Amino acid sequence: ETTTLPVQTPGGSGRVSRRIVLVGLAGVAIVGVVGGGIVWFTRPQESYVPSQPTAVPPANGGATVYTFQGHSDWVWSAEWSPNGMRVASASADGTAQVWDAENGDHLIVYSGHASTVYAVSWSPDGKRVASAGYDKTVQIWDATYGDHFYTYQGHRGWVWTVAWSPDG
Repeated sequence: ETTTLPVQTPGGSGRVSRRIVLVGLAGVAIVGVVGGGIVWFTRPQESYVPSQPTAVPPANGGATVYTFQGHSDWVWSAEWSPNGMRVASASADGTAQVWDAENGDHLIVYSGHASTVYAVSWSPDGKRVASAGYDKTVQIWDATYGDHFYTYQGHRGWVWTVAWSPDG
């Protein structure tokens, strides 16, 4: 089933870039990204009344729980941690970032990439994050402290996506 989201953009035009992407579902909560560096998190409820005109209204009567703001440019992707407690995001500002999904706290800014980060992926155990980007690398870093572990190099072009094997 397809649901159309009515969207009010920060500029108030009602139009949104084709970059709006629904990126995750964890239990009964949804995380998504919209251009301009906004990551939003919703939980369903019976009715939805926007608290502010720039909020992104969720599908099926949900309410915006948190708007994670920390990126200074487009957010390309976001992904739930395996336990559903954190959200990682990738941005054109050259960073990958992590938030606490329970309270909205901004936890980590990973800035190891030379330019745009297109994708993030949590390891199956939730201890590491892989990020991929325009700098033609995949980087592995600690999901708790943001410490760099390893950089995979050798791609001939931008790396648009990244995933872990089931065993990590």
